[in-house]
This record gives sequence, structure tokens and C-alpha cells, in this order.
Amino acid sequence: MELRGCWLLILQVFPGCAGIPFCDPEYLSAVGCPEVEHGIDWQVFLEGTCEKCPPNEPCQLDFEDTAFQLAQVATAGGAEGAPHFRCAPGLLSTMIIIAQYFLVKEPTPEVAKILGTGASLAPFPFYTSQYSRYANMVPMNLLLCNTQQSSAPSMYNRYVPRVHAEDSGFCGLVYTDDQLVRRCRSLRQNANVLARVGSTLDSLERIQCPAFEELKVEEGLGRKIQKYQDRANQLQCQDSRGMWHEAMSDIHKCVLITVGHWLRFRPGELVLDWGSGCGHKLSWAKMLFDVEGVGVEIQEPAVRWAQSHSAGMFCHGDGRNLSWLPELTFDHVISYASIYHLEKHDQCSVGIQLVRKLKIGGRAFLGWNHGPVMSNWEWLRCFEDSHEFVKEHDIAADGVEVDFDAVEDGYLFPPNANVLEVDLVLGCDGIRSAVRGALQAAGARVEQTRFQDRRPIVYRVLAIPTGKEDSTELNYSVRKDNVIVEALPNVEGDLLGVVLFRPTDERIEGLKSGAEAKKVFEELFPEWPTPMITDEEWDNFAARKTRQLPRFAYAGPELNLGGKCCLLGDAIHSVKPFFGLGLNSGFEDISVLDQCLGECDAELSKALPLYTRRRAPEAKCLVRCQRRFDQATDLAFALAFVLPIVLDSIFRKLLPSVFAPGLLALFQDGELSFTTAERRKRRDRILQAMIICGVLSLLGAGAFLSLRTVARLLWRCLSPPVHGWLHHELM
Repeated sequence: MELRGCWLLILQVFPGCAGIPFCDPEYLSAVGCPEVEHGIDWQVFLEGTCEKCPPNEPCQLDFEDTAFQLAQVATAGGAEGAPHFRCAPGLLSTMIIIAQYFLVKEPTPEVAKILGTGASLAPFPFYTSQYSRYANMVPMNLLLCNTQQSSAPSMYNRYVPRVHAEDSGFCGLVYTDDQLVRRCRSLRQNANVLARVGSTLDSLERIQCPAFEELKVEEGLGRKIQKYQDRANQLQCQDSRGMWHEAMSDIHKCVLITVGHWLRFRPGELVLDWGSGCGHKLSWAKMLFDVEGVGVEIQEPAVRWAQSHSAGMFCHGDGRNLSWLPELTFDHVISYASIYHLEKHDQCSVGIQLVRKLKIGGRAFLGWNHGPVMSNWEWLRCFEDSHEFVKEHDIAADGVEVDFDAVEDGYLFPPNANVLEVDLVLGCDGIRSAVRGALQAAGARVEQTRFQDRRPIVYRVLAIPTGKEDSTELNYSVRKDNVIVEALPNVEGDLLGVVLFRPTDERIEGLKSGAEAKKVFEELFPEWPTPMITDEEWDNFAARKTRQLPRFAYAGPELNLGGKCCLLGDAIHSVKPFFGLGLNSGFEDISVLDQCLGECDAELSKALPLYTRRRAPEAKCLVRCQRRFDQATDLAFALAFVLPIVLDSIFRKLLPSVFAPGLLALFQDGELSFTTAERRKRRDRILQAMIICGVLSLLGAGAFLSLRTVARLLWRCLSPPVHGWLHHELM
């Protein structure tokens, strides 16, 4: 859904409504809200939202509620543009409600910056930060493995990023959320789930997050992690970037799903996430695997957000000291792209501590490790020498015994072979182009216009051997009685025959055996190619399926999607293969695209729109002109195809400097575009019509003068006898 009526007003400076209480209608005028504005009664809207929308929490509105209906009216806009609202906090509040209930498009970066400030919209019970939370994320309780917890307070107001790892092309595991949840619900039927849940709840009661008045780290580490604090403060936890500089939530969801399968997450188990960030991974783990989670994170803004909107227990602390966590407690430990920020000594210390938090037989995953930072051999040596390490640095009573396995990312997270990530997609997949359909789904204005077939023609293929004296560099053709055989050479040296006929021709359509086929061809084409075909090929020909020639169709007005994809060939223009223009125009598409890339220095965002502007009109022109020659009757064909050829031939001989060759000849001229050729031929038709009309007018005038002269002569010759006779009668 697009909030068409909102962006212009929101771009005004909006300072927020600090100091104004929620739900007090007396403050409506203080924030610039009139009583009624463009049909919106702001006091009625305020009363409705205050009744069912707790501050900074989801609304519990029904579609029939007046507040919800007013929100729809305010955000709908109109055909003539959006109305100008003075009540900025009220309008923002309506946008937040719509974002909670519908999928909405992202606002402009300027508007997103304002919405990300976390400002109060009092007296309306909302904060600007709620918009991105609802627009970019999905409530966990919409699809939860443990259905008994869907309405539990621990799942209220909890969210995960709106991403689909299975469609990203990065993830080897392409299970959907529905599949993972069904699998999890099946595992919940096991008898020992209740025992695991009880053990996990007991463990959670024993965990107390450390308390810090102020958490300080050394300067070098502080510089490394400052960017994560900045991102958390900018509410990136509420979009697909999370704590990263770009959208990577689909990758992190893939990591969680893959690690969950690899470590064998089971319902009721307890997972520790070291460097939990915004808590997205533990939320996915709860939603899809029904495990409980504890997160440790050094960035207080991220912990604060996770405690409010992610599933699990989240503690703010320096993860280098985990003495506050009880040992032998967790079934699994995960850490991704976090530990590598530490010095090697601290990495080893944290690794040993994390292993000690595992139950006997528990499993840990420490991912995103870089060789220069901490190599696999250094990790192995760390665990092997852990007994001496812990005594030397006094971090634990004893070392650890581990079954260590170093796995490359390419093995653990193989890319989805069905999805490729590329810079450019060229859609050359024919008249039923799947790429064209994908462009339409992505919002490109590419529509295919298909024409009804006026003169249906079908075909079957026929393998034709060549004789010793036959040339394989020529096309062969023969026709008789509305049956045409076109034979094209192939790389093996034989000919590929295409037998064209009307779909109502029962001589070929009704063939039941190779003998019948051979007999029909002996009557039609006794000299060639009938004598060269083997009996086996006649049997194959009779059994082959009859196929129809493609219908005339063109695509447009857009042939590209930004700088990512464009269409060529039959995907944008489909014609019947009678004049060699289908394949050749496809080659011309390639040539034009190459020219556009050269003119734009290979900058796809400029070259592909330029290609559209040049080729979309040409595709339309080619198809419409070719279709004029495809007429339902012989008379119509003669008038549309034969007559223009005759006229062009006559006028070309009379005035070669004025009249161009026929339209097909112009189309085959590599120097002229299709639209230029059509304009030239349209001019010729006008001149021809004027000359023909002039000649006919002169001939008509000459005939009239001749007839009038003859009439006068006859009158003069007959006048005396007639007058004498009249005089005689009167006497």
C-alpha cells in the first residue's frame, strides 16, 4: 500500500510533541490540529486511538472502528493529489495505524529520517519510531511454533525483520517459515519436551543480568564498536540492516536457520547468543525452533530495543567476562560476526568461557572468523591448551575438552543453486517470457499486446537428408496447394524441413501412418523432397505434434527495470517467420543495446532506459507493419501485400529519386530504423494517392469533355431534320 497523501506535509520540520500528555483533547489545538480537517474529526480519532492503542504498543483496532476508518481516509489521498493537512501528529498517527495493518511502501529518505527520531506524537498515543517497526517488521505471534504462546505477554510487541532467506539466492537451505514451523510443531509432540522446558525455565531463573552504572572498554575496542552503537541509536534494529551498514537480515536469517539445523535445535532447549545485537537471531530461533534464548550484548541501545521487541532474555555487559552466567547451563551457544572484534587473547578466553557454559554434549557455533584475526589452528591450540590458559589468567577452575571442527562458510552456507546474483539480467526467453512476467511483478510498465491470428498456420518438422551434389549453404523451398516446405541447413550438414499448412488441412493433420504421409507428399512434391525421406522419418513425421506459429505481439512501453534487467528478441516483438525479420530484429536489439552501453560508459542505470526509448517504438512498429500482411482472405492479402508491391514497383521505376523501395526492402535496410521506414513509406503512400487521384481526375475531366463534345456534334447534326418535322406537324 502506498501512503499517497502524507509525504509532502511530513517533509515540513516536525519538532515532536515533547511535554504534551497523551490522550488529552485540550492539546489538539496546541499541536496545530483543527477540529475537523478534510473530513477527519481529530477529536473522534484521538478518542478512538486512546481507547485501543496503548502508547508505543500495537493497536487493537477492528476494521469497523471509527479510528481505523478515519486513518484510511486520511492516508488514501485522491485522484487530484493529496490534501494538505495541518495536523502533522494526527496524520503521522494515521500512517502508523495503516503500517501496522497493511504492507506499505518505504517513504523517501528525508521522511524516513524524521520518522526515525522516536518523537512523541502526543496527544495521540504514538511515537514516530512505531512507523518503521510496523512497516519493516513482522509480529512474531503471526507464525509461532508454540501456538500456546501466541497470546502470551512474552510474545506481545515482539518482531522479526520482514525477509525471506529462501528467496535471497544466498541460502542453501530454502525452507519456508511455514515448513520450519510445521517441522517444529511435529517435534513438540515428543515426550521429553516437557522435561526440557522445565529444565530451561529453572536455568533462566538462575540467570541474573549484571548491573552497570557505566560500562567502559579500552579505547581501541571502543573505536571498533562505536559504529554499532550509532546504528542502534538510529533505530536500525527496526529495519533489515540491523547493526550492519546495509540490508543483510536475509543473510543473518539464513545463518540462524542453517546453524539451527546443524546444531539440532529442539523445542524447549536453551541457547546463548554472544553479541546478540538487536536480538533478531534469538527471535527467529524462538519463532521457528521454539528454543529459549539469552543474549549478551555490549551496546546498551541494542539491548534496550531487544528487551522491548525481541524474544528472549537480553543482558547488557562486557562479554569478555561471563562469570555471572552459570556453567553447564546451555544446550547451544552461537556467536556470529562478533568475537572477531577482540584481540586473540580475549577471543581464546571468551571461547573457553562459552564452552564451559554448555551442558555436557552441548554444541557451539562461532562464526565469521577471519584467518588473520584468529586462524583455525590458533582456535584449536586455544582449546587444547585451555587447562594451562585458564590457570594462567584465572578465568575458570579448569580447561575444556572439545570436539573441534573448522568449517568453511562455503560448505556451511552454500548458495541456492536455483538463484543467481548478477549485475544484469537479459530477458531473451521468447514470446512467453518469464523474465517479462518478473518485470511486471517488480513494477515495470511492460505489457504484452497480442493480436488475434487472422490467418492461422501450423507446422510440423521433417528431417531431410542431402544428396552428394546438394549445397548445404542454401535454403530450399517448395510449395503447392497451400502446403509449403521450407528447408534450412543445420550444422550436421542435413536440412531441417518445416512443413507449413492450414490447421484445417486434413491431408496432413489427419495422418495416421508414415505410409499415408509418404503418399500425400508423392502427390504434392514428387521430385523433392519426397524421394529423399526414409520410411522411418515418414513414421516420425506422422506421429509428431502439430505446432502453431507464434502470434504477432509486442511489449512496452518499458523494456527495462532500472539498471538491473532488460528484454530483447521475441520477448518484445514476435512476428511470423516469413520475411526473416524476427531473428534479424533480435540481432538488431543486441546491436542497439551495445550502442547504448557504449554511449553511457557501461552505466546500466542510464544505458537500459536509453535502450527502452530506442527499441520500444521499433518493436511496436515492426509487429504492426508485419501484421498488415497477415490477412484472413486472399483478396485482403492481395490488397494489403500484393497491391503495395505493384504500386511501389511502378512508381519506383517512374520516379526513382522520389519513391523508395517497398516496405520490406526498407525494413531490411540496415541504415533505417523500422519507424523511419514506416514514415518514409507513409509519405510515399500519400504521394501515390495524390498522383493516382490526380491522374484519375484528369482522365475523368478528359472523358467528360470528350462526351460533351460528342453530344454537341450529335445535336448539331440532328437539329435541322428535327425542326423541320416539328414545323410540318404544326402546319
